[in-house]
Amino acid sequence: MTNQQNFTFIKTDKKLIKLDFDDILFIKGLGNYVEIFMKNNKKYVYYKTLKDLIDKLPDEFMRVHNSYIKLPLQKVTKIV
Repeated sequence: MTNQQNFTFIKTDKKLIKLDFDDILFIKGLGNYVEIFMKNNKKYVYYKTLKDLIDKLPDEFMRVHNSYIKLPLQKVTKIV
């Protein structure tokens, strides 16, 4: 059995924020920082690269574009 955490911490706005992976809708890379869009309509700015954040995410997250990471694949219901 694996003991994988379902969250990570990021530093944004001089605070540590706990990100529950289940609450992430998608992540948008913007050069040297990323925007993380959450289910509760919050958006966090993380001042690291998309590549840095990918290393913190579980394997269920998928990079769907050069600048985007999508929510866990089992939650995708439609691809347009």
